[in-house]
Amino acid sequence: MKNKIFIIIIALICLGIVVFFLYRIFQPARPSEEGALPTGAPLPTDVYGSPIATPTPLPTVTLTPEEISKLKIIASGEILAFWPAATTTFQYFTPDGFWEVDYSISSPQPQKKDLGINFANILGIEPSKIGKVLIKYVASGATQAAYSVLDIQSRQLKNLDPNIKTATWSPDGQNIIFYYSDSPLYYQENFKESSYLGQIDKNLANKKTLINFKASSDIILDWPTTTAVYISQKPSGYVSQTVLTFDPKNKIFKPFAEGNGLILKWNTLGNYGLLFTTAENGKAPTLKLINKDQVILGTFPKLTLPGKCVFSKIEPVLYCAIPSEFNSNAVWPDDYYQGVFNQEEAIYKINLQSLEAQPIIYSAVFEIQGIDLNSDESMLVFYDKTSGNLYKWELSK
Repeated sequence: MKNKIFIIIIALICLGIVVFFLYRIFQPARPSEEGALPTGAPLPTDVYGSPIATPTPLPTVTLTPEEISKLKIIASGEILAFWPAATTTFQYFTPDGFWEVDYSISSPQPQKKDLGINFANILGIEPSKIGKVLIKYVASGATQAAYSVLDIQSRQLKNLDPNIKTATWSPDGQNIIFYYSDSPLYYQENFKESSYLGQIDKNLANKKTLINFKASSDIILDWPTTTAVYISQKPSGYVSQTVLTFDPKNKIFKPFAEGNGLILKWNTLGNYGLLFTTAENGKAPTLKLINKDQVILGTFPKLTLPGKCVFSKIEPVLYCAIPSEFNSNAVWPDDYYQGVFNQEEAIYKINLQSLEAQPIIYSAVFEIQGIDLNSDESMLVFYDKTSGNLYKWELSK
């Protein structure tokens, strides 16, 4: 009798265990937010046991329907440089060649053109007023930058002397002023170094020395007026730099501006300039509008880099890509050019007489790497690093 009772008790215990596990398996799930941690669960921790903060996602900014209807893609890909070739045509370089696109048609189809050379590392381009483009690049396998001149219509390419370190067009596009230096990379006994500012015509003929001149190889030349060539250095917020002016006719140098992080950009007439400077170590940047007499005409309330702006040639107007938030913790302009951070930018039209900034593309969804106007200034054309698209935007008149 006792054995039967013991067996019954064991059977009831086993049955209870089975019922418990069946209940847990088929228990209805408790409602909860997807991805949420159970109540009372510990926060995820790093290898040191400290809680990991969950980053707050940035708000997603999108274009408005009106902006989408006015913004058109004219080319896509890794565009290294672009410029207007005619009223409705742009030319541009990619790592695999030279292209031309007519954006007046509804579905633009870029056409590849043969130059006999690919520019995989373009450092800068400068179109002239007479249909030629000055190209600064590093050739494949080379360590030093070189210059070539491209004829927009014939697509003929001519190379400058490899010892020319920097160059720029004259205001009328008929001549090029350049800095020449044959200084060797390593010491050579009995080598006589030559360095000077020189001039050559648009066809790379009639070369002449203007003045013997010694400078660093990374100087920048800009020749907006016949009486003033501006000579500056590669900008850095860590050091103070001086911009000089050089009168090519009278062979006279004069100091023009000084400051850390200094960038100077002129309009084509040389009567309006953008002066970007910082305090020590690239902090507290400012952007000022100046004239050729060094008079400050105003300080821009919204900050951007001069290279993200383009001057109109027919009215006192400036178009700029301006970030929604300017990174005040960065070393300007070093950190931005070195790709330490990215920024989201909208596009503004700025009246140079009142400095009033009017957004023409209000949504800050771009990161502009090149901005220009077409020949008749009916279109703004810009390259967006984020999407890899070359866009056109019809301007209201």
